[in-house]
Parts: sequence; C-alpha cells; structure tokens
Amino acid sequence: MDKVKNISLGGFSFTIEETAYNALNTYLVEVHKHLSTNADKDEILYDIEQRMAELLKEQMKGREVVISQDIQYLISVLGRPEQYVDDEEITASTLSFLTLLKVENSTEI
Repeated sequence: MDKVKNISLGGFSFTIEETAYNALNTYLVEVHKHLSTNADKDEILYDIEQRMAELLKEQMKGREVVISQDIQYLISVLGRPEQYVDDEEITASTLSFLTLLKVENSTEI
C-alpha cells in the first residue's frame, strides 16, 4: 500500500495516496504558474480547488482514500491549465469556464 497524506482541498479534508498527491500537486503548480500574472489568481485557484473537491467527493463514492485514478479523472474533467484561455482573457473567461463546469457536472435531485 502506498503512503498516505492528509490534505485540505477547497475547504474539505481528504486522505490521499502519495502518488495521487504528487500528481495533484504537479497539476496545481501548473495551474498556479499559468495564472501567475493574473490579478485574480487567488480567487480563481480557490474556485478550481473547490470544484476539484466537489468532483472528488462524487468520484470517491464512499471510499476513504483518494487514488491516482481520481486525480486523472479531475484533470480529464478540468483540462490542462494551458487549455483554459489565453493570459489576456483569463479573468472573465476562466470564471465563466469554471461556472460552466459546475453547471454541466451538477446533478439535480
């Protein structure tokens, strides 16, 4: 069994395998670098982390530990940072993109 870590993501606590943690950390570093010149990067990063937490909770379906496949799923849903938008258009477009992701992936009860 892989080593595990406890993390906070989007205000939620998760237990995550070390390999999954490394993949998640690499992705978040890429996102951070991509948004580095954006004045709203902290708000955008927080929104991304909240969406990731929502997706993880849905994906785990009662499991207690996040695994690498869960992180691959997150990346497939959210896309690579360079796919978000051009740097000049990040603020409004990225927020619209994230809102669209939330709407498309939400389920009505």
